[in-house]
Amino acid sequence: MLMGGGGGLSDFVAIDSRYVFKLPDNVPSDVGALVEPFAVAWHAVSQANISAHDDVVIMGAGPIGLAAIKCIKLRQPRNIIVVDITPERRRLAQMFGATAILDPWEDDVVARCKELCDGVGPIVAMDCAGVPSSIKSAIQAVRPRGRVVDVALWEKAVPFQFNDLLHGEKTITGSCSYSREDFENVIRAMEDGLINVENMITRKTTMTRVVEDGFQALLQEKEKHVKIIIDARLP
Repeated sequence: MLMGGGGGLSDFVAIDSRYVFKLPDNVPSDVGALVEPFAVAWHAVSQANISAHDDVVIMGAGPIGLAAIKCIKLRQPRNIIVVDITPERRRLAQMFGATAILDPWEDDVVARCKELCDGVGPIVAMDCAGVPSSIKSAIQAVRPRGRVVDVALWEKAVPFQFNDLLHGEKTITGSCSYSREDFENVIRAMEDGLINVENMITRKTTMTRVVEDGFQALLQEKEKHVKIIIDARLP
């Protein structure tokens, strides 16, 4: 389930044995906690059908957008352009391997994407932001016959000009969650050292401080954190 009862904050959780994965000895549990968000990104990148030397733009450098950078890098693209309004997340995107960083408040995103990609734009856009301006820019930025992959969840209907897809014969695809195979691929990539996720962990705290250092931090200091790890062991 994407949301609802039976999650990690329940007193007890029953899990089908088919969905339990053993971590390799060289993957610690705190890193293993990030397999799930990386599986979301891995699935989306697979949906995007990215090949070597492709140009890609990612809208939004939250946890999934940042994870997508690392998954895309394994496919040896030419350019990974990342668009985000937050300075700290733009800094993290650059650290994770983005080749160009754009601030939508300062940059003409569509024009800059075309300029960076031979005047025609990237072949793939991934929307991890989930705001009307991001999906609009993603559709307009990709080159003719380009692909847009929506990874974000939306709270309300989003208006956009369908002609932006029609002209140029562009396609848009939804990517939801992941499969068992995505989980296995991410764990294998972590085991082989192909994906280093430790710099995504921006804080570690305990169950006794989960409200102050966990939930409130994500609500009040969202731009400063990517993933906060909670040590579930009681003192």
